[in-house]
Amino acid sequence: NCLSCHQGGAQTMWKLSAHSRGEDGCLACHDPHGGQGAQMLKASEPELCQQCHPGQVAEGNLPSHHPIREGKMVCSDCHNVHGDERGNLPEASNGEMCFKCHGEKQGPFQAEHPPVTEDCTICHRPHGSSVDNLLVQDQPILCLQCHSGHSDSHRTPLVSTTPGSPDTLEAINGFYGRCTSCHSLIHGTDLMSGTGNPTF
Repeated sequence: NCLSCHQGGAQTMWKLSAHSRGEDGCLACHDPHGGQGAQMLKASEPELCQQCHPGQVAEGNLPSHHPIREGKMVCSDCHNVHGDERGNLPEASNGEMCFKCHGEKQGPFQAEHPPVTEDCTICHRPHGSSVDNLLVQDQPILCLQCHSGHSDSHRTPLVSTTPGSPDTLEAINGFYGRCTSCHSLIHGTDLMSGTGNPTF
């Protein structure tokens, strides 16, 4: 009934939306007889969204989170609730969506950090995390998923990290602490070393 009038604009890709498959359809969020504002919503954001998305609400209450509960943004800043290219995500990739607010991470850089160009969610959780900067894991564990850590030119660890070795704790503290303490340009860099390697 609603789609007989609301066919274009924001509703163009309605059938791609997860919300279109809901039992109540439009009435899950809208009340045509007593809703709030021009959209006749049953409640305002984010309270409306929280009724059906408790997992994302829980993540939004973790120490590191997008500022939804502070009122600086709402769910529809990132999601097109009526459907879009990737279900309810309006951009062709997560990176394109994130760069709308975090443009300084996009570059172009002379040397790119592959996760930045592939998918921001490789390193970051979109709603909230118990780790700073919405990271999926704390450093150095996150970085060591892809990087072997400090090593010589033959990929041999500079300091042993073998369990039981007397140097193990020193190695972990000295070489495997917070990677970004030294590598601060992890999203990309224009600084190149004398040997032509990127200086992240």
